[in-house]
Parts: sequence; structure tokens; C-alpha cells
Amino acid sequence: MAGFATLKNQNPIGTRPQLEAAGLDPRIYASCSEPKELDSGQGLVVHNQGCAKWANCPWKKRENKAVRIIKPSANGKRRIRENWMSCSDYLAGPALLNGHNGVIVEVFGGEGTKVTLRGSEREEPKSPGAIATFKPIFWKEPVPPIMTPADNPALVEDAAAAQMAASAMDRNQEAARRQALGMAPREEPGAEAQPDA
Repeated sequence: MAGFATLKNQNPIGTRPQLEAAGLDPRIYASCSEPKELDSGQGLVVHNQGCAKWANCPWKKRENKAVRIIKPSANGKRRIRENWMSCSDYLAGPALLNGHNGVIVEVFGGEGTKVTLRGSEREEPKSPGAIATFKPIFWKEPVPPIMTPADNPALVEDAAAAQMAASAMDRNQEAARRQALGMAPREEPGAEAQPDA
């Protein structure tokens, strides 16, 4: 596909219907769907970018997940952390750690599930010259819904650029077909004939 590059290995930004509703070309943007490529005879042509992790995805549904990671520590105790992340981020990171060096990773819920988050809070020193300390704090938050293309203002501007890129891809494919058939290149609308030198 000369002169055109798709955005490879990106995380899905929505389902395929959500991309199309937002005017984003599914050939260019990743979506929660199966990748499909068609061989045009002129080389591999991307038909649907899809999700690069589709084959290994147990859910086939784009959403945020509640994740618990249990790690062993040097003193023999286990450290437990909970958080939320998108399905694609989970498959690219924590899922790969499961079972290595005693690490246990589990998904225990989806959007709306409450996770226990951990932070720290500064404790002021009780005497002059003493060093401030930090104590751990915990709180619960529900896993939020995953962002869709309609929720992302940056993609609104990007839609116009995506349409231009898609048009360029179509022109390149048409030019390759015409060249393969020995036909003259198609004149671009508005192009003026250049005088002979």
C-alpha cells in the first residue's frame, strides 16, 4: 500500500459501530473487533484494523476491568493491589505477569465493580526537626465506563484527518489497479493541464 500507513498496534478506541458513527475509518483506527486483511493482488490491504489482541481476548467486549494483582514479598507476605484498566491494557501488561515469580493476576469484575485503591497521606512531624512520615490510605471506587469515541473531543478533529487519509488510500489503490491494467492515471478534479516546457 504505497504512500499510506495505518496506525498499527494501537489500543481500540471503540467498537466498530462507534467508530463509524463518529466518522472514523475502521481501516485506520483500532476497534474492538476481529482484524481482517484482504489481499488485493497488489499487496496486503487492511480492511478492518480491529484489535491486535483479539485472538487472545477472552471477553470480545471492550470495557474497563477490575484487576487484582498479588505479589510475594521478601518477608514471605503477599502484597495485594487492586485497580482498574481497559481490557487491552490488561492483556498487554498484567495478564503477561500471571504465574511468573509467584505473581497472581485476576480479573474480578467489570464496569461498576468496586476496587480498593491505595495511596499515602503525609503525617506532620510531632516534634520540631522530626521527619514527616507517610501512612497508607485506602478507599473504594467503582470501575468507570470505558471512553467511547464520542466522549473524546480530540477524535472529533482527528475524524477529518482520518477521512483525508482514507481518501488517499483509495486513490493509491485505484492508481495501482489502473497501472496494473495498463490504463492512464485518472486526472484529479481541479487539476490543470501543464504547458509543455
